[in-house]
Parts: sequence; C-alpha cells; structure tokens
Amino acid sequence: MITRGIYFSYENSPVAGLTPTWTTLKKLSDGTDVTPQPTITEIGGGFYKFDALVPTGEQWCGVIDGGIANLDGRNLPWVMGCNDNPLAETEIVITPVYDEVSGTMQFMVFAIVAGQISQLSEEVTLNFYDTTHTELFELNSTSPVGGVFVLSKANPVLNAMEGYYCKATLTIEGVDFASAETVVALN
Repeated sequence: MITRGIYFSYENSPVAGLTPTWTTLKKLSDGTDVTPQPTITEIGGGFYKFDALVPTGEQWCGVIDGGIANLDGRNLPWVMGCNDNPLAETEIVITPVYDEVSGTMQFMVFAIVAGQISQLSEEVTLNFYDTTHTELFELNSTSPVGGVFVLSKANPVLNAMEGYYCKATLTIEGVDFASAETVVALN
C-alpha cells in the first residue's frame, strides 16, 4: 500500500474542506479504468491523501480534481507504479513439518515483505499436487497468528507417497501472491 499526499491552495494559501475526486484513473498497460478508485481524504492544512495498492508490474495514471475553480492547479496529474509498491518484493514461504505423534503434516505459510513477516496477510490457499502435477486437494485458512498460517492435513495418500508438490496463494490487502512450487519429500 502506498500513501500519497496532495496539496491544494488558492493564492498560495491552503484550502480546507474540499472533496477531491478522480476525473480519470487508468492502467497504463491497456488504458482501462482502475476500479475502485482510491478514496481521497482531507488530513488538514490544505493537505489530502489517498492510499493505493498498485499490483506488481502495473502503472496507473490519473487526474485529481480539487472540486472548485479558483484553486492553484485545480487538476493534479499522477503516475503511480509498482516501484512505489512495497509488496512488489513479496516472497511466499512454505515450511512443511511432519508431526510423527499425530501423523499429520503441518505447513507454515507466510509472506516476507521488505525482509519481515507480513502482518497484513488475510488468507491463504495451499494446493497439493502429485509428481505428475495432478491436483490432489487444497487447504484454506483465514486465521494467521502473527502473520503465519499453520495448516494441518492427515491424509493417508500423502503419507504413502515419496513426495509431492504444494503451492500457496496468499492474499495481502486484496492482492494475491503465489509461491514457487515446494517439493515435500516424506521418505
């Protein structure tokens, strides 16, 4: 999530109480409209802000209208790109651990963002595949603890296999991030 500040003035004095809106906000890649558009809110002293999560690999451009005709620079152009997105360098980690007492596999799944475990993770889907990449089943969770999801599966089919693949898709602030395939060898 990036937060951008904007400033509106009239004759070099700050203007409060505006309701700025996007006259246009488009994806540079294909010219389609960005929906929903980020909400612009007043923070005081002529300053306003908006939050945007620009997906990795995308850039947006748009124009913000201050709402009244007498502003210094009523229409403000903006370009935002994935370089502004701290989530652009997100790594999804899957750590499988076999619990011999319960006979279950436990999978810890978490996101590393800017070198730290993300506390913003919302949900995860963990898909399992055999060695021919045929999907076996999936696990889901919306209950991270400290940003870490712990999923368990007691499955005799998995326990009998020499190995299988799993891949996680983790959602952070409404954006899905996929892990690389992880090979799990049981024997």
